[in-house]
Amino acid sequence: MIRHIISSILAVAPIALLSSTAAAGPSLARALAIACESNEADCDAPEKSLSAAVSRRVLVGDVVEYRVDLRVGPGTYDVIGLHRVVRESAPNVPAPTSKAVMMVHGDAWDFESAFLAAGPSPDGASLPVHLASHGIDVWGVDLGWTRVPASETNLSFMQNWGFQRDVRDIGTALGVARVVRALSGQGHGRLHLLGWSRGGQLAYAYAGAETQRPSGLRHVGGLIPVDIYLETDDPDFRAGACQRRADQRALVAAGQYANNLGGQLGPLGYLAQIDPMGPSPAFPGLDNEHAAMTLGAATFLLMPQPPVPSYHLTGGLWDAAGVQDLAYADPAVWFDVLARAKPWQPWAMIADADAATCDDPQDDVPFDDHLADITVPTFYVGAGGGFGAAGIYTTTLLGSQDVSSHVVQHYPEEYRLLDIGHTDIFQGYDAEALFWEPIRSWITAH
Repeated sequence: MIRHIISSILAVAPIALLSSTAAAGPSLARALAIACESNEADCDAPEKSLSAAVSRRVLVGDVVEYRVDLRVGPGTYDVIGLHRVVRESAPNVPAPTSKAVMMVHGDAWDFESAFLAAGPSPDGASLPVHLASHGIDVWGVDLGWTRVPASETNLSFMQNWGFQRDVRDIGTALGVARVVRALSGQGHGRLHLLGWSRGGQLAYAYAGAETQRPSGLRHVGGLIPVDIYLETDDPDFRAGACQRRADQRALVAAGQYANNLGGQLGPLGYLAQIDPMGPSPAFPGLDNEHAAMTLGAATFLLMPQPPVPSYHLTGGLWDAAGVQDLAYADPAVWFDVLARAKPWQPWAMIADADAATCDDPQDDVPFDDHLADITVPTFYVGAGGGFGAAGIYTTTLLGSQDVSSHVVQHYPEEYRLLDIGHTDIFQGYDAEALFWEPIRSWITAH
């Protein structure tokens, strides 16, 4: 298979490379067709891929974003989004890079909402832009469930949208990215795989599953799980996962196939933007602004079994009356990110993730079966008020001899309520120095 892929690339590459003004859009369309035809990626027929519309927008300076929708099946919502954030040497000509990373979002948000739009400053700063401006080729995927609109009322198609579907689609995104890089003269080397939150669990699952393929068919060169665990040595955390899994399986059995968390979060962020002083419909006694800040700073209060104590998305400034402000991020940025939440997410995939953490032999799932077979370099990044140091344990189960971690923790564990939060990694005032630069440094060194 890989021989066919390489020969296909070599046959087409001269067309894209002969002219210094070769358009990135047509190159990407050709790469989609090649990837699908060669089974490098599990996507639809080449003629459909060729008709995909590739968009381009300038983000800041010479850093641009390309994006395209990629059909991965026959269903209405069997579509994933693919993003590329990269410097250009000329309009529509990506600059040469030797390092590349694929980024996978977590619950509620897609690539743009989680990573690209979450920068703390108005000049376009974000983790993807930071990495791209330092010569790293940044890719991102929008998992299929992020494309289901709030107006969709029949969600029965999500009944079996489990973890395996997203793992497969990550492989598709990686396969296409490698072909595109090869077409633009940047080699056919593997990409690092960065997964944040639920995306980190998916990254572990994908990297583990990939170990069962021949080395020449693997896409991942390094693993960057961000603020998450897949396995835990804490019996209370495991018990919480078991309870969540049971509740989620029961919902699916009862015909409730999708979680509407994002559909509830989005309006709260929007109200905080347009009517900050108005009374909150969700938090009696609070205005919309403070309701949105409380949701971010006291997320654990809304979770029956929080994954870690005092888990929160963004750190808050508290007094006796509650959350008065945000400690690590601009509230306006947090409201914007909150408003971008996607309405639906399949319960089946969430249940699969909790089943892996629960590790119940009576409900065995394969997504944690090959952690010991993962030998690629791994860099864990955590936030003290998110999963923090609790995420390190999963890395001890890997077979890699190159494992390191970077956890930003400002307070002792007993005061983790006050610490930097899960989304502050991307939207915090000091995110660039605290998180982005260590990630960039690790990628550059690997």
